[in-house]
Amino acid sequence: MDTSAHLIEVVETVTEEVSATGAEVRIRLSGAKYFSGSAALEQASEVRKLVDALTAAGLAASDLGIASVRVDTSKGLSLHTPSATYEVLVKCRDPKQVPLVIDAASTVGKTCALHGVVWLSEVPEAIENGWLAKAVRQARDAATAIVEAASVKLGAQHRIVDETHDPSQERRPPGEPRGYGGGSLDSGSMMRNRSVADRLENLELAPKESRRVSVRASFEVLS
Repeated sequence: MDTSAHLIEVVETVTEEVSATGAEVRIRLSGAKYFSGSAALEQASEVRKLVDALTAAGLAASDLGIASVRVDTSKGLSLHTPSATYEVLVKCRDPKQVPLVIDAASTVGKTCALHGVVWLSEVPEAIENGWLAKAVRQARDAATAIVEAASVKLGAQHRIVDETHDPSQERRPPGEPRGYGGGSLDSGSMMRNRSVADRLENLELAPKESRRVSVRASFEVLS
């Protein structure tokens, strides 16, 4: 007997808006000398100036790091005065710290530029499970409405599958935090706008992201 004839299947989705809980800001600046890794935070004078400005703005030194260092070899590699580009990674544990970071970086010099911002959102597992439970309840309500319209009764649940798909997870490289959004300002924009919190042309402060959970549920149908 074909049991599928006695089942009804519905798909329900719950969408919730999530505010940013933090951010990662990447700042690039040029240095006259090359230092590798974390040594640049102390020994590269240009980087040290940025670190001092950030800590003075209230950022913790433990939230500052070197994301990458690139040496300019376009004119040959000089062992005495190489030109290096440093990318400093700043972890903001509160979205309100982002304008403070950019304001601080704007005081460092013309070679300092905001490379990008990744907004982070951490949602407790208990809350995500609550969204999933809501989707299951909606699925049962939808199935009940359908069978009642067909003058039959809804029986026990047969199967429930979590079909939640997070596109940001698929795009994110291994080891990268979950995040969304972005933007950039060149050093000229930073220098022209002392209070970047008032005017960030390409950047949305503390944006919201839509998160979705989906379930596919099948129920028995009783005649």
